Amino acid sequence: MRQSIPRRPSVSVVICTHNGQRRLPQCLKYLARQTVDEGIAWELMVVDNASTDSSLGTAQQCWARKDVPMRFLEEPNPGQALARLKALVESRMDLVSLIDDDNWVDCNWVTEVSNIMRDHPKAGACGGMSVLNMDKDPPVWFANNAKSYAVGTQGEKAGDTILWGAGLTVRRSAFEALYEQGFRPRAVSRPTGEGALFKRLGLINPLRDGGDSELCLALRIGGWELWYEPGLKLEHHIDPARLTWSNHCKILRGFGWAHVGLSTYEAASSPNNGLVHTLSRRWWVLAPWYGLKLIGAIARAAPALWSGREGARTVLHMEYRFGYLLALISQRAAFGAAIWQLSAQPWMRRQDVHGLRF
Repeated sequence: MRQSIPRRPSVSVVICTHNGQRRLPQCLKYLARQTVDEGIAWELMVVDNASTDSSLGTAQQCWARKDVPMRFLEEPNPGQALARLKALVESRMDLVSLIDDDNWVDCNWVTEVSNIMRDHPKAGACGGMSVLNMDKDPPVWFANNAKSYAVGTQGEKAGDTILWGAGLTVRRSAFEALYEQGFRPRAVSRPTGEGALFKRLGLINPLRDGGDSELCLALRIGGWELWYEPGLKLEHHIDPARLTWSNHCKILRGFGWAHVGLSTYEAASSPNNGLVHTLSRRWWVLAPWYGLKLIGAIARAAPALWSGREGARTVLHMEYRFGYLLALISQRAAFGAAIWQLSAQPWMRRQDVHGLRF
């Protein structure tokens, strides 16, 4: 008997943009070059995330593919995690491929993500590698920190790993299954008044931090694989103004802050190992421990701080631990409650995710 070939999933390509009037034309130019295999339906969605420029008008004018439908959504509340959530909820296709307005995808992007997800039915999401595209050479410290900007490979080979948000393609049925069982992304909301605190602490765009890792962790805990495919490629165009050392230190501080929220998923999904497991869920146990780690990190970073030397890993470790400790103290009342609430969710399976990088 003739063996049937699985249907190739349809694709919603989503661009989430905030004041992307200057970046969108080139992003759309690359998307318009798509050569999509017959039998793969696809659409383009642009989510305007609290823009104050004419991002949507620019997108409408620049889209050159009349054969591919283009839809516009608005998310008035700032935050990339919110914009991506809006796209996941509103999409009509099997797959939701999330790209940023500074991502330039290969001409076979739609076909590749459809084929990857067809060939890996257990994958709740997939991602690829990104290549840096800049108008001038990056600073010397960038090569060792490229992953902080979603540049480079996401693994040594194809396989299961936590993926970054730029170019993340999510199986909509996997997301819907989690959502129907109670999953609600914590990265889309912040306690009242925390925005002012972020500004005082010098945290860069904190609403971006952790949302992609949170979704990947939820999918992984919910029993889905996360597939990295190095043959899936995009170019990430980065404004040189973003690549200053002080800016990068603030980004690492934001990563440390986001880690506190992500660690609640680790704690809720890990097996109960008695007293150690119980204490690891208490902020008043973790805070002194990480306070000591921060003191040690400051001591190791002191020579680089004193000399003003850029690129020191010791400084980045210090910034990361500083952000983590600040978040742990700031969120002390909600930390244990979040672990308890996650533990009670029906989609939360008891499997250890400590081996996954995020």
